[in-house]
Formats: sequence, structure tokens, C-alpha cells
Amino acid sequence: MATINYRFQFKEAGKVKKAVASMQGDFMKELTKEVGYAMSNSAGEIQEALDGLVGPWEHSVNFIVGQSHLSQSSISINILTDDPAFNYLERGTGVRHAALTDDWQSKTSVGSLYSGQGRGSVKFVSEHYNAPGIEARKFYKAVSDEYKPKFRENVRKAYLEAFKKVGF
Repeated sequence: MATINYRFQFKEAGKVKKAVASMQGDFMKELTKEVGYAMSNSAGEIQEALDGLVGPWEHSVNFIVGQSHLSQSSISINILTDDPAFNYLERGTGVRHAALTDDWQSKTSVGSLYSGQGRGSVKFVSEHYNAPGIEARKFYKAVSDEYKPKFRENVRKAYLEAFKKVGF
């Protein structure tokens, strides 16, 4: 699951807490709306990146936006799939039961959100054949690393917009 989590702190926490307490209802309403936009935009961008990653694959992979979370101290969005091939590549495997041709080149690589053409083919598959496993691609970490800075900036702007709308 791709999770982007943003924990935040205010430089003048005491002042902010007092101001927020005095306008709690209006502020939370505006904050929820503004952060909702930021979360939705970020989720869409991440989903596009993951769709681009699996676009060249021979089968389609569906990603869903899971439960997102907004609390007083953090915001997170979750995007996931139950596609077995994607998840095998994401996590890696301890052993590979497929024999590959000598010209084999994987479509994906560790830490990359790019899929290439790849080449080669599978000679055979047997539970009695044990080759080194598939190295974990860590797609979700790559997504988080690439999109977290923009998500943080979008959330920061959402907070500023919410403060502005309630007169802070």
C-alpha cells in the first residue's frame, strides 16, 4: 500500500491552539474541505503514476484509494491494489520457480516508477526449480519518496487557506 503521511507542527503552537479553539467549528469545516482537495489531488497524481508504471504490462492492474485519515496531528492517504503480480514484485520473493531465457531483462527495476519493454521469456515453471527470488521493487516507497514533498506543500497551503478563510 502506498501511504503518504504528513505530521505537522506549528512554530507558535500555543498561539495557534488558542486561535483554533476560538474558531474550532468554522476552522475545522474549512480545513476539512481544503485538506480534502489536497488529498484528492495528491491521490489522483499518485494513481496516475502507478497507472503509468503498469501501463506496459500484459494485464491491467487496478489501484484504489483506500481509507484516508485526517487528525489533529497527521494526514495520510492510502492507495493499494490486490493484484498478485504487482504485489509479488512490490514485496519480492525468496525463490523463483521460473527458468528464464539468457536474454531476460525485467520491465521494472528497484525503486523506479518506470516500466520498460523488457525482453526474454519464461522457459518453464516448476516447483522443483529454485532460482534466486525476485528483488523487491519497492514501488510504494518510490511513490512516497517522489510525491511526499508535493503533498506536504499542498497540505501546508490547505492549512493556510483554511486559516485565511476564518480570519486568522
